[in-house]
Amino acid sequence: MFSNKIEFSIHSDLVEVKEIQPKPAKKFIPEWYKKIPTHSFPKLNIKGCMPFLDCITAGYTLPLPQDINLNINSYNKVIVKKNYFNII
Repeated sequence: MFSNKIEFSIHSDLVEVKEIQPKPAKKFIPEWYKKIPTHSFPKLNIKGCMPFLDCITAGYTLPLPQDINLNINSYNKVIVKKNYFNII
């Protein structure tokens, strides 16, 4: 039977690192979205679109100490580009 439980795997060396553990996406609502004025007639905006809010708050976010860009080329091959930086 199906279960509603989501399990994340992590390397044993990183289990105790709290900063990279999965967190609900609703805790990462972008600042630009928060700054949009409240949706009201006649000033209609994206805040009135509940499916959009559902898209940015559904699921989980995996915080990482670097940016990762995923691109898919015309052959459906994923190209990963990492932007490394030093953590002091």
